[in-house]
Amino acid sequence: MERVVRERDQLRELLMELAPVCHELNQPLQIIMSYAELLLLQIAEESLMRGDAVMIYEQTEKMKGISERLEQLIKTGING
Repeated sequence: MERVVRERDQLRELLMELAPVCHELNQPLQIIMSYAELLLLQIAEESLMRGDAVMIYEQTEKMKGISERLEQLIKTGING
Protein backbone atom coordinates (compact mmCIF):
# COMPACT_ATOMS: atom_id res chain seq x y z
CA MET A 1 0.00 0.00 0.00
CA GLU A 2 2.82 2.38 0.89
CA ARG A 3 4.45 1.67 -2.49
CA VAL A 4 1.23 2.56 -4.32
CA VAL A 5 0.97 5.88 -2.46
CA ARG A 6 4.63 6.67 -3.21
CA GLU A 7 4.17 5.85 -6.92
CA ARG A 8 1.02 7.98 -7.06
CA ASP A 9 2.91 10.89 -5.51
CA GLN A 10 5.76 10.46 -7.99
CA LEU A 11 3.30 10.45 -10.89
CA ARG A 12 1.61 13.57 -9.55
CA GLU A 13 5.01 15.31 -9.31
CA LEU A 14 5.84 14.33 -12.89
CA LEU A 15 2.51 15.64 -14.14
CA MET A 16 3.03 18.92 -12.30
CA GLU A 17 6.38 19.28 -14.08
CA LEU A 18 4.78 18.59 -17.46
CA ALA A 19 2.09 21.27 -17.13
CA PRO A 20 4.45 24.21 -17.74
CA VAL A 21 6.03 22.33 -20.66
CA CYS A 22 2.64 22.17 -22.39
CA HIS A 23 2.18 25.87 -21.80
CA GLU A 24 5.61 26.66 -23.22
CA LEU A 25 4.92 24.55 -26.31
CA ASN A 26 1.61 26.29 -26.90
CA GLN A 27 3.15 29.75 -27.12
CA PRO A 28 5.19 29.22 -30.34
CA LEU A 29 2.45 26.98 -31.69
CA GLN A 30 -0.06 29.83 -31.45
CA ILE A 31 2.36 32.12 -33.28
CA ILE A 32 2.86 29.59 -36.10
CA MET A 33 -0.90 29.09 -36.42
CA SER A 34 -1.49 32.84 -36.54
CA TYR A 35 1.12 33.37 -39.26
CA ALA A 36 -0.26 30.46 -41.28
CA GLU A 37 -3.74 31.95 -40.99
CA LEU A 38 -2.44 35.34 -42.15
CA LEU A 39 -0.73 33.66 -45.10
CA LEU A 40 -3.98 31.95 -46.05
CA LEU A 41 -5.73 35.31 -46.10
CA GLN A 42 -3.06 36.77 -48.37
CA ILE A 43 -2.27 33.91 -50.75
CA ALA A 44 -4.47 33.54 -53.81
CA GLU A 45 -6.56 30.36 -54.09
CA GLU A 46 -4.70 29.26 -57.23
CA SER A 47 -1.21 29.83 -55.79
CA LEU A 48 1.00 26.78 -55.36
CA MET A 49 2.10 28.19 -51.99
CA ARG A 50 -1.43 28.02 -50.63
CA GLY A 51 -1.19 24.25 -50.17
CA ASP A 52 1.91 24.71 -48.01
CA ALA A 53 0.17 27.29 -45.84
CA VAL A 54 -2.86 25.01 -45.49
CA MET A 55 -0.62 22.11 -44.48
CA ILE A 56 1.18 24.24 -41.89
CA TYR A 57 -2.11 25.41 -40.42
CA GLU A 58 -3.66 21.92 -40.37
CA GLN A 59 -0.60 20.33 -38.77
CA THR A 60 -0.33 23.01 -36.09
CA GLU A 61 -4.04 22.54 -35.45
CA LYS A 62 -3.37 18.82 -34.86
CA MET A 63 -0.50 19.70 -32.51
CA LYS A 64 -2.79 22.04 -30.63
CA GLY A 65 -5.31 19.22 -30.19
CA ILE A 66 -2.60 16.89 -28.89
CA SER A 67 -1.40 19.54 -26.48
CA GLU A 68 -4.94 20.21 -25.23
CA ARG A 69 -5.52 16.49 -24.63
CA LEU A 70 -2.21 16.23 -22.81
CA GLU A 71 -3.10 19.23 -20.63
CA GLN A 72 -6.45 17.60 -19.82
CA LEU A 73 -4.72 14.36 -18.87
CA ILE A 74 -2.31 16.30 -16.67
CA LYS A 75 -5.16 18.12 -14.91
CA THR A 76 -7.06 14.87 -14.42
CA GLY A 77 -3.96 13.12 -13.12
CA ILE A 78 -3.07 15.90 -10.71
CA ASN A 79 -6.60 16.30 -9.36
CA GLY A 80 -7.56 12.63 -9.60
